[in-house]
Amino acid sequence: MLFDYSKQKLPIREGLREANLKAWQFIGETGNWWSAQQHLAIAREVRAAHECAFCRERKKALSPYQVEGRHESNSELSEVIVDTVHRIVTDSSRLSDEWFKRLIPSEISKGQYVELVAVVVFVMNVDTFHRALGLPLEALPEIQTLVNESPSQYIPGGLEEGAAWVPMIGKSQCAEEEQDLYRDVPKPTNVLRALSLVPEAVRCQRYMENRYYFLPSEVMQVGESHDRALSRIEIELVATRVSMNNECFYCSASHAMLLQVSGEVQGKQQNITDLLSSERAAASENNGPGNGGISGEYAELIGFVDAAMGDDNQQLVLAREKLSKEHGDSALVDTAALIGSFQRMNRIASATGIELDQEVDLLSQQVQSQLALDTYAQASETTAGGKALGWLFAKVRPILFKMVGKRARDRA
Repeated sequence: MLFDYSKQKLPIREGLREANLKAWQFIGETGNWWSAQQHLAIAREVRAAHECAFCRERKKALSPYQVEGRHESNSELSEVIVDTVHRIVTDSSRLSDEWFKRLIPSEISKGQYVELVAVVVFVMNVDTFHRALGLPLEALPEIQTLVNESPSQYIPGGLEEGAAWVPMIGKSQCAEEEQDLYRDVPKPTNVLRALSLVPEAVRCQRYMENRYYFLPSEVMQVGESHDRALSRIEIELVATRVSMNNECFYCSASHAMLLQVSGEVQGKQQNITDLLSSERAAASENNGPGNGGISGEYAELIGFVDAAMGDDNQQLVLAREKLSKEHGDSALVDTAALIGSFQRMNRIASATGIELDQEVDLLSQQVQSQLALDTYAQASETTAGGKALGWLFAKVRPILFKMVGKRARDRA
């Protein structure tokens, strides 16, 4: 049985198993632009990228183009496709519009690219979750469609250009066949729309996000209770730490803002610059306020995030033991789930070049400045009302979130 956690001592929620099964179903079926066999080949390359010496050397270089070599491949995909998969996995923060325009349409179509991104991020989400908990990687799925079944090359209606490198279905332009994509989301964000050129990818993305993070109606309810073992502040701290480690401008700005407003709504005014020190010192024995800028209250949490995203398995084992001892196994599982979730979300954002949503840009101006997010390679200008208006919005943020959260709760 796939994803059989029944013999594990860890309290892995059934919803997480269901999400993983959904991802494996997507990968095992022929899609709009790739066959099931090609999906599995892409998935194998995701795993090969983690062991690729060329990727490691390129990641360390000032520019990815300074290093020459070949990838350690595990498929018969073309070199261009292998390179695309490996770059999304290992160096997504330095993908650029210029790189994308060289790739599309000379090498692959936009539809092929979006579906490739979907396969990559779903595998990364599930594999990261397993690795963080010390579980073996799940065998890739069996092919669930006929061997000779061809991709449909289906293109949905209502696509628009401009807010990403790829076309996305407009916020209120879903054709009848795609009415479910943005259901219960009055204002779908760009990260939700990013994969909509392949509608089934959005369905899988939403299914996973609802179980790994929150339902759309719950995201703005930062002061509300929930069924996770972590507090909302801890949840957003993990989300932001993962996103900053990946230098994902979109998710770092969004979730640092949610982290800050979570504290504001709950009456806990905290310096997020201290909480989110970029130094990878959280797993040391000497953590504490004033040491590396990391609060002792969250040291084990941040240490586990950094270890799970690193390459040192011994450090990961120690960090896992610390978090379990101090916060319990349920918190360990939920933290691992969040790390997996934001490995997925960061790469969706970085690989599709989505703009930061205008409202989020306004509300996050303060944290963007405090955390120097404009130094990230993919930080870009947006059409929001400017820094002065953004800082003004910061003053009324708690009130706005309480109002919007209540409205979302009432609708749910």
